[in-house]
Amino acid sequence: MKSIHGGKKKNDKIDSKKIADLMRSNHFPKGLCIPERNKINKRFTQKENTIYAAKS
Repeated sequence: MKSIHGGKKKNDKIDSKKIADLMRSNHFPKGLCIPERNKINKRFTQKENTIYAAKS
């Protein structure tokens, strides 16, 4: 995605063409899909950390 934002002006037409070209050639980066089990563990540890922070 950094290759898209090379210019100074924001232009959706040019950006969309570049994204379409990347997708067509299979060079578009895949998003990170976190398994549901890991999401639950992450949420739990975040809540746990906020509880410990509130106690101190």
